[in-house]
Amino acid sequence: MSAPRSAALAFLVALFAASAPTSARADDLSDFERARASYDAQRYAEAVQKLELLVGGETPRLTTRAIILEARKYLGASYLFVARRADAERQFTRLLGDDPQYQIDPTTFPAEVREVFATVRARLEGEASERAAAHAREEAARRAEEAARLLRDADRLEHLRVLAATETFVEEHDRWIAALPFGIGQFQNGHTGLGIAFAVAEGALTATAITMASLHYALPSSTGYIDFEHPTLDMAEVRRLEAAYSVTNYLAMGVLAAVLVVGLVDAELRFVPSVTRTRPRAVAPAAQPETPSATLSVGPGSAIFRLRF
Repeated sequence: MSAPRSAALAFLVALFAASAPTSARADDLSDFERARASYDAQRYAEAVQKLELLVGGETPRLTTRAIILEARKYLGASYLFVARRADAERQFTRLLGDDPQYQIDPTTFPAEVREVFATVRARLEGEASERAAAHAREEAARRAEEAARLLRDADRLEHLRVLAATETFVEEHDRWIAALPFGIGQFQNGHTGLGIAFAVAEGALTATAITMASLHYALPSSTGYIDFEHPTLDMAEVRRLEAAYSVTNYLAMGVLAAVLVVGLVDAELRFVPSVTRTRPRAVAPAAQPETPSATLSVGPGSAIFRLRF
């Protein structure tokens, strides 16, 4: 037995002595030593048979963790020497599953064993990294979903707040209002732009008709009698102005009537019976707590003190 191997065995025996009952330590250690003796003698098939009896099943026969790890290591190495690499990797996987920091002594085992062991370690570390990355992605997705849920809850609360602060009502419209001039029917139907256009046009035509009528009324008489207030008045000019004012007045009233008809027809054909609107809700003020008060009544021969909360 080499010096490093003797030192390792001495350490193992000392670890055993501190961690297992006396009978279990003796049985586990003696069984392991017999199996390892076959490995040291390079009887690898025999070592496989003995070590499989100790740790080959799902539940090891050995009871001490340190010897279980050592037995798995030697069983894995023995498997490699009998060309059972898959079984060797399985044992190394179990060993590293029990102790991820476990290291193989490079002075005790050949390069082939160390390489397979390193390959298994790299695979397990890669799987662990993938699991950690998957967990991180799941955690990020969970946090994103939680943030989205909080945002939805905030939007829902804001919607409820708005609903609590406002009330919805239906505004009923009347047909007779749709028949009113100056775009009132269009305004009722919600056609604000067209209502402004009708209001401006009808207002301008009404103003023109009234202005022309006023100017026509203000003209001197054109019947031919002498106007002493305007002795030099040119009656021909008067008749020309009278005709111009009259024609303009009739034209303005005619166009006004046409625009009024168009506005009435538009308001009736596109009549909107009702529209839903919102307005601030009338909320009763919160009841204020009564302020504590004290009163003192003084009478003949007595004094009464009252404290009200």
